[in-house]
Amino acid sequence: MDVNSLYTSITHEKGIAASKLLLENSGKSTTYVRLCIDLLRLVLYENYFLYEYTYYVQCQGTAMGSNVAPAYANAYMNSFEESFVYYGYQI
Repeated sequence: MDVNSLYTSITHEKGIAASKLLLENSGKSTTYVRLCIDLLRLVLYENYFLYEYTYYVQCQGTAMGSNVAPAYANAYMNSFEESFVYYGYQI
């Protein structure tokens, strides 16, 4: 499967839900899961960047080059594949 512009195409809500599910299924404590999700929300919702003297906030997806981007995209694709490829459920 080829995904076009994956990092910038994942909605925050679906990406956070996929990440939370993956963390919960890993056997980590609820405190650890909650901390990771809170930090993920901070990275996603407070992502400002400057372009030609104007500041913007990225409202969807995560920035290319962000340290969290590969794991975030993998968590989302895992959820997508389990839902649509393997089981037929919706995210």
